[in-house]
Amino acid sequence: MRANSDLRWTVERGLQLCAQNALDIATHLAAASGLDSPDYATAVDRLAEIAVLSPEFASRLRPIAGFRNVLAHGYLQVDLGVLERVLREKLTDLDDFAAQVEAYLVR
Repeated sequence: MRANSDLRWTVERGLQLCAQNALDIATHLAAASGLDSPDYATAVDRLAEIAVLSPEFASRLRPIAGFRNVLAHGYLQVDLGVLERVLREKLTDLDDFAAQVEAYLVR
């Protein structure tokens, strides 16, 4: 039982850090462009406005802000099904985010 708890904590904290890093980058890039981002979801939207992210991708990435909040603040018990779905289906979004940010920075 303890091993399962440790693994769950590790996965949750790892996802939290990944989400936080992406959202911090979004906030910094928006601010560097002179755009206000009162929250993380808005920061993602701002990246679409300044063509860092495609609008379609920004729309797909936007929910990461809420997911990060659940992980960071423990608003709710994180559903194991949600964790599994994120691990199976959403991790590549972080790779895509990094690639789009990198492409923007080298322009």
